[in-house]
Parts: sequence; structure tokens; C-alpha cells
Amino acid sequence: PSGARTGIQRPPRLQLRRPFSVYMGNSQLCVAVTGRTMSEILRNRDAATGADIVEMRLDTVDRPDVAGALRGRQRAVIVTCRAAWEKGFFRGSEEERRRILEEAIAGGAEYVDVEAKAEFAAELIAARRGRGVVVSSHVYGECPADLVDRWQALTRSGTEIAKLAVE
Repeated sequence: PSGARTGIQRPPRLQLRRPFSVYMGNSQLCVAVTGRTMSEILRNRDAATGADIVEMRLDTVDRPDVAGALRGRQRAVIVTCRAAWEKGFFRGSEEERRRILEEAIAGGAEYVDVEAKAEFAAELIAARRGRGVVVSSHVYGECPADLVDRWQALTRSGTEIAKLAVE
């Protein structure tokens, strides 16, 4: 009926304290790939032919094989092993997750993605001097009032790339 509520709500407007912009002059298309097995992830990685870079979500498999994930790649990759506490699928220890990301760095991955809240994030960032590290934070639900402050904290982390995802 005319004038009936649809149940769709618009997100609250974000009030920025000053002009805010993002430089997109060096934009690239990133495709995130998942799979239940390493074979499936590799098929998905290789099928992402239009991507400039591929994010390989190793947290989606039971037995991540970092060397296998990097072998034969045709484009740059971001190796991610998202913790369950950040709505990822990795259920192992933080030590295991750290080992996976360090193995990816040692194996030549162009980037690794580490959550800003990870207990080992600062050490990983320092060891790499921020190079090849994506520091990320994920916000679920309503857009927080301190979004700009969160973004600024990420950009001060010393990494090459900061990622703030609001889902």
C-alpha cells in the first residue's frame, strides 16, 4: 500500500569533523577467494583473471598450505588468515595464525593481512617495517560514531596499507 513502511532503514549519516577524502589514483581491483580445500582456493585464485591482486582466505580451509597457496600464482596476493573473533573461520591459536602469516612473508607473499587487534600485530608490523602488511579492522552492525578516529589509528599503525571494513 501507498505510504507503507518497507522495513528498510537508511544508515545514520556519518558526521565528519573536517573534509575527508581518499586518494584513489593508484586503485587496484582485489578479489577475495575462499574454499573448503586448498585445491578449491587455488582454482578460485587462478580464475580471478581480471583482478590485479587476489586475497587468499586461508582461514577457510582445515589445513592451510601456505607454500602451495603461493606456488604458481600469476598475480600479487594478500594472504589472510582471519581469526574467528574477527568473524573469520580460523579456530586455531594465535601462535598458529602468526606462524601462517610469517610463513607467507618468508614464502614471498606480496602482502599479509593482520587484524589491528591481533596480539602479535605490532610485532609483525615492526619486523616488516610496515612493508607488505595490511592492517585491518572490521566493524559489524551500526556505523560507529568514532569511525574517523578508528581510521586515523589504523593509518598511524606504520603499515603500507590500512583497511577499515564496515559491514
